[in-house]
Amino acid sequence: MSSGKKKQGKKPELDASAQRDLDETRRVALMLLVPTSRRNREIAATLVNALVYHQKAASFDEAMEHVCALAETMNDEPDEEARDWLLRQVKRINKKLGD
Repeated sequence: MSSGKKKQGKKPELDASAQRDLDETRRVALMLLVPTSRRNREIAATLVNALVYHQKAASFDEAMEHVCALAETMNDEPDEEARDWLLRQVKRINKKLGD
């Protein structure tokens, strides 16, 4: 008899080296996907990767929206909403670290 519950698939267990390799591959792939200038692409992709996948602090879409908005305006007037969003992320991290 079925209990009516769906079995949730287990995440495959990867060794630390495989996890680092996959994470780095994802970060590099994001460099091509972020819609920002070439100059700011690496920092934007790295930050999106860290906030979404390491910190679990934002959804992919939310992080892309705010980080890319900031990356596009780094040398101009910053997008205030995106700047405030990222500042909240930094404050959250500081609180976790006890800083």
